[in-house]
Amino acid sequence: MAHRLVVWEWLYKADQDFGFAKTTFESEQPYYDQICFMFQQAAEKYLKAFVVGRKLKFTKTHDLVELLEICSAGDEKLRVLRPKCDFLDGFYIEPRYPDEKFVVTTKDQAKEALVAAEAVQVEIRKKLGVSGEVTEEMVRSENEKVEEEMKKLDEEK
Repeated sequence: MAHRLVVWEWLYKADQDFGFAKTTFESEQPYYDQICFMFQQAAEKYLKAFVVGRKLKFTKTHDLVELLEICSAGDEKLRVLRPKCDFLDGFYIEPRYPDEKFVVTTKDQAKEALVAAEAVQVEIRKKLGVSGEVTEEMVRSENEKVEEEMKKLDEEK
């Protein structure tokens, strides 16, 4: 398992994306394209936290299904998230840019994206042994501990 600071940094960024998207969704503002994109981004970062935490090999990708396959090498039970990742993958590019098929995301899709991202969040946190949101304070505190450990190691040399 990787040092928890590295995992927490990924989870913190994921929690920020998730929290922003959820808060915006709950505010009843119709920014559904952006909300769904942020849920996709949160899921991507949760999966990457698992990849990094389990020290799994991967190439740079934003494809959630591909990331899930990599995660599944570390824990087969994560395959249950495939439909959620497949759904969220649709919000990475298409809704954000106009092209020949103009896409407008609906409130119902945003609600489904919330549910999908939350499923990824809950499962990944459980697998990583993290019970709740990773806060900036947690990351800073852990970073200070790591810096102190590094300083002690340098002094011992």
